[in-house]
Amino acid sequence: MRAAVADSSLAATLRVTHAPQPYIVQGGDTFMSIARKFGILPRMITAANPDVDAHALSVGQEITIPSPTR
Repeated sequence: MRAAVADSSLAATLRVTHAPQPYIVQGGDTFMSIARKFGILPRMITAANPDVDAHALSVGQEITIPSPTR
């Protein structure tokens, strides 16, 4: 039963809305790897950055990381 309480607390924490945030692309980053870092889906990054070509990211490029609840 204790695990269920921990799981529900985690779920409540993940539902907290966070504002979109900037992220500076690092060497080797892909939308997939960035999405994993932030616990979101790559398509969420794509939607938040419609003018960014996911296949042509540049080191130092700033992209927007959307809220995990979007």
